[in-house]
Amino acid sequence: MIIATGTDIGKKRRENQDSFAISPVGEKAYAAVLCDGMGGAAGGKTASSLAAEHFIGFIKKNYRDGMDADECVSLITGAINEANAVVYSLSLKKSSLNGMGTTLVAALICEDRVHVANIGDSRLYEITDGNIKQITNDHTYVRYLLNIGEINIDEMATSPFRHMITRAVGTRETEEADFFELERKGQTLLLCSDGCYGSIPSALMASTVRSDSYAELENSVKELIDLANGRDGSDNITAIAIRL
Repeated sequence: MIIATGTDIGKKRRENQDSFAISPVGEKAYAAVLCDGMGGAAGGKTASSLAAEHFIGFIKKNYRDGMDADECVSLITGAINEANAVVYSLSLKKSSLNGMGTTLVAALICEDRVHVANIGDSRLYEITDGNIKQITNDHTYVRYLLNIGEINIDEMATSPFRHMITRAVGTRETEEADFFELERKGQTLLLCSDGCYGSIPSALMASTVRSDSYAELENSVKELIDLANGRDGSDNITAIAIRL
């Protein structure tokens, strides 16, 4: 397995409120998480860093080799609940952090399977032989409007509601994630914040990500960040690329 990561403040933000963590959690297992904070100058960074830290910490503490699919989903659910409780509790205690929250996208990579979860609009893509597929579902108001037929796909990109998320870690006492399961077959996973995918067409992301070696994968992540900055740069940009 090859892993490359990168993050950048972008061209217009005063602080990078994206956070990520990746760690071995068992003999043949890794966990990765990416969070994009929201909630003001202090709140966004606090929420994302706390969520990433506590998510990974919970997985490392409770993962054991040989867990089946249901046990892996339960483990991820517990990690998300832990992260949500920590962020939500702190937001209630400190007035300057009221309303803070964060997106979360995570992957638990086991021997032959990958378990994926997300809350919010940070995404996980699967790239295989130059083809890219979005695995996660965005929890956004424009996605809701699309689902009920109020707008079409072309209108999503220009909608004034395109950055409004409908689920976030830490904004409520409990929050529900979506779960997905992938077969581990030598593909590349790309976890990224909206500052990355929001300005780069998916086909261009697919052609940019090359993963035959660590150097290639590392350069690919750097190129994604440069592309996002060159095409927009209005948001923080973070990407985790994992060649399985």
